Amino acid sequence: MKFAPYTTNLGWNNYLGVSVLVHGQSLPVDGRVAEINIEGVSVLFPSGEPPRIHAGDPVTLRLEATWLPRAVVTTASMTGKMKTESGHLFRFAFASQQAVEGQITPVLHSIFNRRIAPRVVPNPEDAIQVAFKDSSGKVLALRPLAQISSTGLACLVEGDASEFPAIGEKIEVSFMLPGRRDELVFPSFLRTRRSDGGQTVIGVEFERNGTPEFSRQQGAVLGFVLARAPVPSFMG
Repeated sequence: MKFAPYTTNLGWNNYLGVSVLVHGQSLPVDGRVAEINIEGVSVLFPSGEPPRIHAGDPVTLRLEATWLPRAVVTTASMTGKMKTESGHLFRFAFASQQAVEGQITPVLHSIFNRRIAPRVVPNPEDAIQVAFKDSSGKVLALRPLAQISSTGLACLVEGDASEFPAIGEKIEVSFMLPGRRDELVFPSFLRTRRSDGGQTVIGVEFERNGTPEFSRQQGAVLGFVLARAPVPSFMG
C-alpha cells in the first residue's frame, strides 16, 4: 500500500480505536489505527475471520481514544487490505477534504503533540504537590507529581479515584515548580485513568484555550521539563 508523506505510526501508548459501519451495519469487531495521515488511515483488525469489506465500499469510521476530547466520525472508502502477523490491515481513504480539515487535522495535531512532548519524573527532593479540583472548586486530591510534560501531567491517586470526573471531562490542576513563587493553574481535560497496584494513574491534558496566560505558564513547565532527562512514560 502506498502512503502519503508524514504518515504517523501509532503504538499502544497512543491507542486509537476504530469502529466501522459498512452499508449502515456495524462490523462485529473493532480495530485500532496503525497508521494515519491527511489522506487516509490504516486500521488493524484482530486475527481470525477478516471483516467483510470490499475495495471501493463506502464506510463510516468512528475514531475514539481517551486522549481525544470527543469521538471523530468521518466517511471513507476501502482501498486495500493485507494479512499481517498482528491481524488484518485495511486501508481507507477519507472521502472529502472538508472532513480532513474539519475532523482529521485536529486528530493529527493531538497525536503530534502527544508524541513530541518530552515527559519527565521530578526529582524526589522537588516534592511538587498537585491539587486536583472539580468544576465547583472542590479539592478532589492533593498528590505528589509523578510525571509532567509541556502538555499535561500525571499523578498516582490512592484507591479507584471514583471521585474524579469521567475521561474527557474537565478538571483543574494547580502546583508550584521549584524556584518559582507563583502557582501555576491549568484548566485541563482528564485523559488517563488506569489502575496501578492499588492506586490509580490520573493523567490530564492542559487546556490551552481555557487557561489564562497559557503561554507564560506552559513556558515555565517547559523550562522545568527541559532541565531534566526524559524517562519512559506511563501517561496516556
